[in-house]
Amino acid sequence: MQNIIFSHIYIEEAAQKFPLTNQIATRLKNSRIILVKHYKDVFNKPGQNFTAQKNSPKLILAVRDSKYLTEGSQNCDSFGHSRFFYATQMMNCLYGCEYCYLRGMYSSANVVAFVNVEDYMDAALREDAMYCALSYDSDLLAFELLFNYVSAWINFLNANPSCNSLFEVRTKSANFFAVEHLTPPKNLILSWTLSPDEIILRYEHKTPSLQKRLDCIKKAIGLGWRVRLCVDPVLHVGNWEDCYFKLADKISGHIDIKDTEGISIGGYRIPVTFYRRIKRKNLSGLIDRLPLTELDGQMQYAAGDDFCLHFMRRLGIIL
Repeated sequence: MQNIIFSHIYIEEAAQKFPLTNQIATRLKNSRIILVKHYKDVFNKPGQNFTAQKNSPKLILAVRDSKYLTEGSQNCDSFGHSRFFYATQMMNCLYGCEYCYLRGMYSSANVVAFVNVEDYMDAALREDAMYCALSYDSDLLAFELLFNYVSAWINFLNANPSCNSLFEVRTKSANFFAVEHLTPPKNLILSWTLSPDEIILRYEHKTPSLQKRLDCIKKAIGLGWRVRLCVDPVLHVGNWEDCYFKLADKISGHIDIKDTEGISIGGYRIPVTFYRRIKRKNLSGLIDRLPLTELDGQMQYAAGDDFCLHFMRRLGIIL
């Protein structure tokens, strides 16, 4: 990771005493450090240019002082779990996926990282059995070489085998090598989002190729990690069905689905408020081409039952 990505580091006063703050500042030793009273003074500043910031994001180190776990949205897959939560340890992402809801969620493209990771872990231990998404408003594994969030959670779960919750790290990253030497916790799932090569090249900017993601998945399975595959969202653009059927063929050629936790397939959905903000910021090029319908506060469409059936057949899951 090149320091030019984070040419400036804004450090919240309360974050100065945390070891992770010093670790990050040391790793980004060429970055200019600026102390601030509160991260929102920078992150929520009016009149920001999202596109310009996305091209050269700054880093904000902060302390979250409450609500470490948030109840998950009904629009996200809880995989059958009645208690679904997520932990926002980072806000915003290095990747530039054109369909990402974060483009409408935040006015800033700068990255916020909360350095009090132990408070999130303590909160997780206090909860009854739950399904907890650790990489929700960012891609933690993409940042692993700098922040080590995923490694910290892996070590925490291995040190607390009595924790009866299930945790997920969703990613598009090829940084599995950064954690592959660790012991896989029994209650952690690594979930890779997979897209056709055409979609990755056109719309998932700065993300690793499909082949690199599949290589990571295959290696993780071989080392005993629990892995889930996610084809979500299915983007209805161009000759999308052919693209996704080719994706199914490529997956089945590299991965035995029986060795995974399964595969999830989903259509596109985004809160109406986020959609309108994206439109106002002139960031809606791809989204304008999707066949979206407003329903229950969401702009959305389903992947399609016929498509899902054929996709599963291509994977060899059903005959």
